[in-house]
Amino acid sequence: MDLITKLGIDGRLLLAQLLNFLILIMVLNYFLYRPILQILKNRERQVKKSITDSEKIEHELLKIAKDREQTILKAKKEARQIISDSKATAEVEKQEIVSTAKAEAEKIIAKAKLENIQMSKDIKQNIIDELSEIIISVTEQLLSKKITGKDDQKMIKEAIKSML
Repeated sequence: MDLITKLGIDGRLLLAQLLNFLILIMVLNYFLYRPILQILKNRERQVKKSITDSEKIEHELLKIAKDREQTILKAKKEARQIISDSKATAEVEKQEIVSTAKAEAEKIIAKAKLENIQMSKDIKQNIIDELSEIIISVTEQLLSKKITGKDDQKMIKEAIKSML
C-alpha cells in the first residue's frame, strides 16, 4: 500500500472511480448496449425474413412461369383440338351436303324420266288416237266406194303421207 500512496494514488478515490466506472458500464449496458443488440437482432431477423421471402417469391415466380407455360401448352393443344374438330365437322357437313345434293339430283332425274315416260305415253296415245281416226276415215271412204287394187294401194299411200 505504501507504494500506492507514494505514487499519489488515493485508495478511496480509486475505489470511488472504480465504482463510478462499474455504474457507468451498467448504465451503458442497460441503456445503450442491450437496445443496440436488440436492434441488431431485429435487423438480422428482418434480413433473414427478407431473404426467405425473396426465395419464396422466386419459387412462386418459377411456379407461376411453369403454370403459365403449361396453360399456354394446354391452350395450344385445345386450339389444335378445336381446329381438328372443326375440320372433321366441316368434312361431315360437306359429305352430308354432297349426299343431299346427289339425292336431290337423283330425284330430279327420276322425276324427269317419269315425265319423259308419261310424255312418251301421251304421244303414243295421241298417235294411236290419230291413227284410229285416220283408219276410221280411210275405212269409211273405202266402204263408200268400190275399191279396186289400185285404189287400195293409192289410199294406203295417201293415208301414210297424211300421217307423216
